[in-house]
Amino acid sequence: GYDLLSIDTGSEQRRDRVAGAAAEIRWGERRVGVLGQVAPEVVGIDRLAFKLYGLELDLHAIEELYAEGATYRHLSRQPAVTRDVAIIVPLSVAYGDLETTVREQAGAVLESLRLVDVYQGTPVPPGHHSLALRLILRDAVKSLSSDEASAIMTRVIDALRSRFGAVLRDS
Repeated sequence: GYDLLSIDTGSEQRRDRVAGAAAEIRWGERRVGVLGQVAPEVVGIDRLAFKLYGLELDLHAIEELYAEGATYRHLSRQPAVTRDVAIIVPLSVAYGDLETTVREQAGAVLESLRLVDVYQGTPVPPGHHSLALRLILRDAVKSLSSDEASAIMTRVIDALRSRFGAVLRDS
């Protein structure tokens, strides 16, 4: 399933933020905040020597959600399988769309998905960046074999290739 706290980079479009550099912070299905690069015209300063970022949190929403209490999730006795993959995609591809695709393709055995590195520069082509993703896979009732984990990763990579033109980065 999905992690309790998530960041959605695809849906946040505000006039006070730079397009493509903002994200919603969600707790389950509820929006609890927004973060991103502040548009220079909002600050009223023509030239900044640095990029300015802002974070807004809805503390009332967080307090309400926290008051609902934590839900118990049984810990699996099965071992986790960790797989890392580095892909090159156009800068125009939103991370939220990549994340959704990975979660759809990996299915219920995806315990965790993390973006662990972003790289631009040689040998990555101009207009692209390399994203390194770490997937932790775990089946609740049985150990995943290496072949099963590899089949899941093949599905994920094939979907990223077909939907976003992703290319595997050579190590």
